[in-house]
Amino acid sequence: MSQFEPRRLYAHGRSLAPLVKTRAFGMTLRKFRAVEMKLTHYRIWGLCSVRLSPVRIECFQGNLMTHRLLNNQTLRRSLTLAFLFLVTLSVSAQWTSPQEESGVPAYNAGPPPKGTKLPPLLTKADLWGADAQAAYQTHAYELAAKIPNVIHQQPCYCYCDRMGHNSLHSCFENTHGAQCSTCLKELYYSYQQHQKGKTAAQIRAGIIKGDWKQIDLQSAATMN
Repeated sequence: MSQFEPRRLYAHGRSLAPLVKTRAFGMTLRKFRAVEMKLTHYRIWGLCSVRLSPVRIECFQGNLMTHRLLNNQTLRRSLTLAFLFLVTLSVSAQWTSPQEESGVPAYNAGPPPKGTKLPPLLTKADLWGADAQAAYQTHAYELAAKIPNVIHQQPCYCYCDRMGHNSLHSCFENTHGAQCSTCLKELYYSYQQHQKGKTAAQIRAGIIKGDWKQIDLQSAATMN
């Protein structure tokens, strides 16, 4: 059926066919106006909805797919806004401070129990290539071997606990410590404070406070 049958559309004795003539499907919304029409609402063949008011007649197809097509622009705008919102959240999360996000990283509250051996640390001889380019990289492992129980009780603010580390000690069991400035600064800070007579708990309080950030790695290479 290509158009509505004129004889089916009458109001107050006047034919409405010229006003509401339209195709059966796939048509966008059309608005028509008529004067002095007081009919409320008619549904014609389930395809066209005619709403008559004192000032206008609106005729639009009631086909579900047509309505969806009419709302496509609004839907696209909504999806675009939702996408931009998610992107904004994602970007914001990347710039969130790890400390604010996760609190204090993993550490051990005390030294290992008697008779318990900590995993071995790498030595200076185990480092080569990019892991041994600077003196402060290799020297850090030399100092770590002098205070294993101390660094066992320190958190590491590179948040390597997310990959299984349980303390600063874990960072120097492999080459991770040589590649991470946070690990290196915390190691030198721990050694420096240990030399001053600070306990592991006091050193940990300083690390949590962020005092380790004041360490200069270039000059730390001469620390003994």
